[in-house]
Amino acid sequence: MLRHHEGGVSMLEYGRDHAQTAEVRNLSEQILSAQTAESELMRGLLSERGAQPLPMS
Repeated sequence: MLRHHEGGVSMLEYGRDHAQTAEVRNLSEQILSAQTAESELMRGLLSERGAQPLPMS
């Protein structure tokens, strides 16, 4: 799931920074915030178990 979330982060950052409407910018920011928190949670769970996330490629 970390790879999935990290792939979405760059798309969300682009949407936040380049969207033409406030609605899309706000939605991108909300999803980005949620996905960042979820990624941090997953990294913490892995760390607690002495594991590392898989590489992106």
